[in-house]
Amino acid sequence: MKRCYVDANVLVKAVIERDTSLFERLIGYELFTSVLTLEEAMYKVIALTVMEVEGRRLGAFSVKEKYRKKVAKDLIEARIKALNEIVSRITVLSPTKEDFEYAKEIASEYKLLPNDALIVAVMRRRGIDEIATFDEDFRRVSGLNVVR
Repeated sequence: MKRCYVDANVLVKAVIERDTSLFERLIGYELFTSVLTLEEAMYKVIALTVMEVEGRRLGAFSVKEKYRKKVAKDLIEARIKALNEIVSRITVLSPTKEDFEYAKEIASEYKLLPNDALIVAVMRRRGIDEIATFDEDFRRVSGLNVVR
């Protein structure tokens, strides 16, 4: 069975835009993600929902303040529930200290930001060479196939 890592932006698009077309193309794949990717996806779902309700872009501090004041509480809860339903069909991996060390090399070699480099390190350790993402930076990584 083919194996594919699911990036945060794919999860966010499925939840916020209700666009699961990429997941439909991944039928027959064994899907993976990591706890760090889930944290990123959850934060983006919260932030985008707060900004949607507020009708404007907000900085991280403002998002945090609105979230604490329960702005868009019901919508956020519904979207987090949708995220959880998607994630229930994905194997969640945990990065290791060795992944972190390897990610430094990957970041330097491919000019990736730390989270993206850590994703590649986790993928390589687990023998996963395909990633579902809308992030073009992953195309620079040799031996990695981007699924869109």
